[in-house]
Amino acid sequence: MKIAGQSLVIPLIDTKLRYSNSIELIHGVIIKRLTPEYRERLKKEKALLAVYESSLGSMSVGLSLEPSILYPNRQLSLIDSLLAGIFLSFALRLATDVPIDIPFWFDVSSDGQILELGQTRVRTFRNTNRYRYLLDEGSTFKNVEILRSSASKLLECYFENPDSDRIIKAIEFASIGFQTRHIPTRLVNQVMFMEILFSSDVHELSFQLASRISWYLRYCHTSAEREELFLAIKDIYAMRSKIVHGVSSKNQKNLRSQMRKLLIESETVNSEIFREILALKHIELFSSKNREENLRKLSLGLPCDFMKKC
Repeated sequence: MKIAGQSLVIPLIDTKLRYSNSIELIHGVIIKRLTPEYRERLKKEKALLAVYESSLGSMSVGLSLEPSILYPNRQLSLIDSLLAGIFLSFALRLATDVPIDIPFWFDVSSDGQILELGQTRVRTFRNTNRYRYLLDEGSTFKNVEILRSSASKLLECYFENPDSDRIIKAIEFASIGFQTRHIPTRLVNQVMFMEILFSSDVHELSFQLASRISWYLRYCHTSAEREELFLAIKDIYAMRSKIVHGVSSKNQKNLRSQMRKLLIESETVNSEIFREILALKHIELFSSKNREENLRKLSLGLPCDFMKKC
């Protein structure tokens, strides 16, 4: 099945643009304001209202894909276009740390008419109270720009090497975690993101992740700052082990509170990792033949390809 119209739009709940009408991620994919006409049409869709009526007022921005521009020499099917949009939406979620919802899509004709609507059945859940995030202001906009610099490469890897590219696999595990309210599952999936990228052996995984991530993100910082992150990663991994292997606790309320705190920390760290990978152009490095050798050196803070210049 092909797209009938000119572009496929996936609304992003709780995000907005204040200063611009659109932000181009790559040629053929833009974040843009939804017009009043789109929003009025959405209000008339009974199937949509049954699930998303309370959220319609928060839909002012969408991710728009134009397949004929994105891949001019290749006809993308509807499902491939949807998957590309969902993947980029999750990459945006990970890069910005903004809890973006992507509940449905609509097909738009060349004259701006909505031709068809459909659910993606993909939701992302947040750790904080609802808030409308500006995508074109402050640190969030800087993070969007970091994603923008590598979005084309990410999409290429997504279509060409989904089973072997570590960045793609890591994003997919994090994305699964974003889609559930179940905090233990979310935390385990965030740790999987770290393991896919930074582990090279099944032994001493806690030390591998803590040492490598702290050096990767805090190489140019003080030893105290590296140690703080090292201990934070150890705590996150320890909670992951309790979840996977079982833990008994007399104070379940305190355990849930601690788990939620560590989940928020893990998602924040993973967003920082992802942005660093994009900023340093390390996408291919994490799947390279020299990855394990470089990671062993990274564990000790030795010069290697993963070290950035201060």
